[in-house]
Amino acid sequence: MKKGYSIRSMLVKLHLWGGLVSGLVIFIVSITGCIYVFEDEFRSILYKDLIFQKEKITGEILPSEIVKNIENRLPGQKLKTIKIRTNAERSIEVVLKTGKRLYYNPVTGNIKKVPEKKWDFLSMVLIMHRSLYLGSVGKKIVAVSAFIFTLMLILGMILWWPLGKRNLKLKFKPFIKGNYFIRIYTMHSVLGFYAFIFLLITGSTGVVYGFKSLNNEIKKYIRKNDLVFTQSISIAGQTEIMKNFDLTWKEALKLNGPYTLAVLTVPKKDESKIKMYLYNGHAVILKNRDSYTFFTDQNLLQKRDYKKSGFLYRMLTSQRDLHTGNYLGGVSKAVAFLFSLIAASLPITGFLMWFRKTKKPVRRS
Repeated sequence: MKKGYSIRSMLVKLHLWGGLVSGLVIFIVSITGCIYVFEDEFRSILYKDLIFQKEKITGEILPSEIVKNIENRLPGQKLKTIKIRTNAERSIEVVLKTGKRLYYNPVTGNIKKVPEKKWDFLSMVLIMHRSLYLGSVGKKIVAVSAFIFTLMLILGMILWWPLGKRNLKLKFKPFIKGNYFIRIYTMHSVLGFYAFIFLLITGSTGVVYGFKSLNNEIKKYIRKNDLVFTQSISIAGQTEIMKNFDLTWKEALKLNGPYTLAVLTVPKKDESKIKMYLYNGHAVILKNRDSYTFFTDQNLLQKRDYKKSGFLYRMLTSQRDLHTGNYLGGVSKAVAFLFSLIAASLPITGFLMWFRKTKKPVRRS
C-alpha cells in the first residue's frame, strides 16, 4: 500500500509540475485552436468579396494560363501553389512564393489580394498558435509544451482511474455539489476524461508538427513499411515545363474523376517532377486525397491511391485534418471547438486546485 501510494504521489507531482510549466502555452494554443477550427467559415465571411465572384467559371481551366496571367500582371512574383475548387462561383486561390495569398478570377482576369499577415486576423491567430509570435524559439516552446501536454493527458488518465466504487460518482459527473475544491477537481478530471481521445490525437499530431525531424522520420517509416498503392502510367511528355504542367492536370482529371478541391504545386523551369493533389469529399472518412506526380525525365505519371493504401499512410495524408478536427466535416469541427475549450480550461482548473492547496488558512485571533 505504501509503495502504491508513493508511486501515485509521484505521478500527481509530475502531472502538477508538467501542467504548471506548460499551462499558459497550452491555454493560448487551445484558444487560438478554437478559433482556427472554423478557418474556412471565417474566411468565407471576412473575405466574401475576394473568395466568391459573380461570374461563373465555365470551360476548361489550364494551370499554365493561370500562372502566365498572374505573373504578367504581377511582375517579379512567382507562384507556389494553385487551389481550384469545383464550385463555379469560387475564385481560384493562389499562394505566391513570398507566402502572400490572393484570389484570381479566370473569367475577368481580376486579382484580389488578401490583407498582409500582420493585418489578417486569421493569420495572426495561426502565428500565435504556432509560435506565440516568438519566431523559431516560440515554435520550439509550443512543440515542447505539446509534448508535455500529451504526457499530462496520459498521466491524468492514470490518475483518473477509479480506485474503488465510492469514487465512481466523482469520475463521470463534471458538475456535482460539494466544496470549492471538489467542484474544481471534478471539472478538471471528468472533462479531461471525456475529451481524452480527441486531445490525445490533437496533442500527438501537434508534437509531430512541432518537431520536423520526428515528422520526417515518421514519413520515411510509413512510406517504407506501410502499403502505399501506386499506379504508374507512361505518357509522352513535352519539352516545355508549363505544357507538362497542363498535361499532368489533364491526365490527373481523367484518372481521378469528380473532385472537390485540387492543389497544384507550380513547378520551376528546370524541375523534373510535377506534383498535384485531388481531394474527393469534405471529410477524412468520406474523402480520399490522391496524389499525382509526373516525372518528366521518365515520361511517367505516378498516382498514389488514398483508398487502396494502408491505414498509416491514410492517417499521414490526413494529419492536418486530424489535428484540426476536420475529419467529419462540420460535426467534428463543432466537437473540436468544444474539446479545445476543455483543453483551455484544464490549465486553469489545475492551477486553481494547486493554488487552493498551497494557500495557508488565515488564523483567527
